[in-house]
Amino acid sequence: MSCDFLTLEEVKELSSSSYSDSLTMKLYDSTVDYITQNLGHSFGLGLRIWHDGTAAVTATFSYVITVTSTRIKLKTSHPAAEFTLLFADYPTLRELAAAISNRTGGANAGWEAVVAYERYTELSSSYLAATVVTQEAVATGNTGYGYRKVLCLDMFCETLSGNGESRLFFSMPIAMISSVIEDGTVLTEGATDGFWAKRSLGVLIRGGSTGSQFSKYATSCWSVRAPNNVTLVYLPTWFTVRPAAITSAIQGLMILAMSTSGYQSEKIGDYSYVKDGKSALMWLMTLDSYTAPLSIF
Repeated sequence: MSCDFLTLEEVKELSSSSYSDSLTMKLYDSTVDYITQNLGHSFGLGLRIWHDGTAAVTATFSYVITVTSTRIKLKTSHPAAEFTLLFADYPTLRELAAAISNRTGGANAGWEAVVAYERYTELSSSYLAATVVTQEAVATGNTGYGYRKVLCLDMFCETLSGNGESRLFFSMPIAMISSVIEDGTVLTEGATDGFWAKRSLGVLIRGGSTGSQFSKYATSCWSVRAPNNVTLVYLPTWFTVRPAAITSAIQGLMILAMSTSGYQSEKIGDYSYVKDGKSALMWLMTLDSYTAPLSIF
């Protein structure tokens, strides 16, 4: 699946600016990061990985990133080299990104990685979607952040503390539930002493043997035996698609960001001046106006 909203070429088409590829993508990613942080939804973003071209010995350079359910393999050409990191050794996205970036010296140097959405740094590495991502050969010296690759998440894990009430509220709408565990016990959806789900609201209702006059389901209460004792592994809504509203917002923000200089000028008769100003379309000040209507996601 694809969880990146725009490609480098799509972003560059938005403006005739002479921004470098690396600066263009850094500006784009900072815009995406702001939107995801304010909406509380990563839209499937997991890791950003790129290679700075260290140790390249020929006129062209390429690399391949391969993700399975248990590992990630990073492979380069010229020099031909590869290494594998097991999720069992680097269980969270934060640890995996650090292990990739901390490789120094030799043919496997030059790799960089960051967690695409800082709020989810402790998310399990094993939730990265299986994929093979190839950066085709580019001229040596043109590698770097402009050619970064985004790895998607195919599952999300969220842990809450039981509240002694019948409902728990999770951070995102639910498309599909993989598992629900309470106090170490796996619960079954729809079963007595299991759980019910209101997916569009991100709500889990604890099942029980006695009914409620306010519910057509038999309900009970979530355990308060210990902190962080309820774990939900699920696929959030919008992880598998690019919401048109989000893409449009990013496009609008990038046009502003790449086409305004930050300066203002004024001429009165023979007198003129230029000042470092809050340009007429200060793109940073438009972010809130974009994110507020998108809060439905």
